[in-house]
Amino acid sequence: MPTLSGRVYEDANADGELSPGENGRAGVTIEIVSADGLSSTSTTTDSDGNWTVSLAVGDWVVTCVEPSGWAAVCATGTRSYFAALSIEDVTDADFALFALETGGITDRFCVEVWVYGIEPLTSTTDGFVLGHRERGRLGGMYFNRLRSGDLNTPTDITSFVETIDISRGRRRALDSFDAGSCTVVVEGTDQRFDQLHSDGAHSIALDAGGRKQLFRRGRAIRVVATGTSDSGFPVVRSLFSGWIDAIKTDYSPAPGSIHQRTTITCTDAFGLAGRVDRNEADLSYGGGETMGPRIRRWAEAAGLMLTSDVLPARPLYFGDPVFPALLTSGWRYGVVGDEGARPLQSTQLSENALTAMKAAAASDDALLYANADGLIVHQARTSLPDVPEWAPNAPRFSDSNSGLPLTIAVSDVQELTLRDREIPMERVPTFSTDTTDVATYVSLARAGGTARIAVDSSTVDVVGRVAFSRTDLINNNDADVDAIAAAILARHASEAKTIVSDVATKPWLSDAAMAAALLLELTSPAYFVHTLVLPYQTQLYVQGIRHEIRPNLDWTATYTLSEVQ
Repeated sequence: MPTLSGRVYEDANADGELSPGENGRAGVTIEIVSADGLSSTSTTTDSDGNWTVSLAVGDWVVTCVEPSGWAAVCATGTRSYFAALSIEDVTDADFALFALETGGITDRFCVEVWVYGIEPLTSTTDGFVLGHRERGRLGGMYFNRLRSGDLNTPTDITSFVETIDISRGRRRALDSFDAGSCTVVVEGTDQRFDQLHSDGAHSIALDAGGRKQLFRRGRAIRVVATGTSDSGFPVVRSLFSGWIDAIKTDYSPAPGSIHQRTTITCTDAFGLAGRVDRNEADLSYGGGETMGPRIRRWAEAAGLMLTSDVLPARPLYFGDPVFPALLTSGWRYGVVGDEGARPLQSTQLSENALTAMKAAAASDDALLYANADGLIVHQARTSLPDVPEWAPNAPRFSDSNSGLPLTIAVSDVQELTLRDREIPMERVPTFSTDTTDVATYVSLARAGGTARIAVDSSTVDVVGRVAFSRTDLINNNDADVDAIAAAILARHASEAKTIVSDVATKPWLSDAAMAAALLLELTSPAYFVHTLVLPYQTQLYVQGIRHEIRPNLDWTATYTLSEVQ
């Protein structure tokens, strides 16, 4: 029989490779299961961390049972090693052990993935708890939230999740916000996520129409951070809310294997609205109504909400608490925000839904985005806080990385103290001061109107004519268009504007960093603090948010910040 062997070692520098001075780990259990699930065996490592077993020719899945306080991955970066045994021995089934963090948020916070409207999926493994000494990787929860019920009941699939990638926002303040996306990779060995399997664990009883409620495209999905905090932020915070857009299952390592890795791609409410194109109608609606009613009219016409799903406006500056019932009691569509002040032209509800909603927001010089809770938010500029209002409370991105209070001089007469809202940066990000968010010549037009021009001549003389234009406004008078053009010019006419992109953080490293990072939403104010060369701080707004969540405590949150909204 051919042999399968490897080594388990303590990866002191956490680079995923065996380096000089890194020792093998004795007494670690290695479990080996055939790809068809019919055969299994186990062994333990010797005093040098080595192990060897003799196996029949075939495909085998090897798993390292992690010692308490450690997480294990193989050379491919996954928690299991896949070996195809023929007549040749396989000798490289190595596992690296990473020491898990023991302080900060270790027992406070975790990341979960909920899918709505599917049968609870049971798991034989303990689960993922971000920072937990024993379960600090993706692969399930230490407590089981699996609940059965109707389409509005969330089912926790975290126990099968390998990686999560989330992207939301925009790259510059002059652009509109884009649709958000989320990619979740899951693995399972019982075909629970297999779209071709009609009778697996992913199905539930027939509904009233005789249809099986399968794990499938169109199901609502949510990624949340859950836990408690001494800092007082909410127990549940959304990282992404949307709908499953595509499901792709790969079979490995060979045809006939029951081992699967499934990639679930998701989109948010903006993504759905962007696919809704309505045919021209004979009737016109909503003449003279303002931004809020118009956006709600379009959201309902596109099937994104019902009238009863309109939520009251609330402050959104610091990522204030989510509506708990929205997260824990079921899935709701919704629209939330300001009513607006400028009357709009009537509509026949005969165009692209997302385009129409963006035009309504632009016609009130407002912000429009899909937030992490799954709600469409329309936010008037007049509701944004003044600097004195948000300055004491805004999170601060800092390169100090000390976790301790830090006081720096920002001018001859001003000092800034970083306290519990400090978010240490992984590295000094890309910092640019340029014309990306600059506009010195603004040209706007509404349907039936002529172009309205606003120019800052003094800035044009310095940087030239940097134009911003759009012709899709739906105001019912040119005076409002003039006012919007002047407002855009006031915000963006400058020799240069500051953009800080790729502000990378590891929020799980401390309770304070986690609390501050989870408070941030698109449009939230934040400080950027740079101390390496000269003490420097500036006031910025969040334009984009990305989350990359990987095994072994690897959660990177990356932000794009801009000087203007």
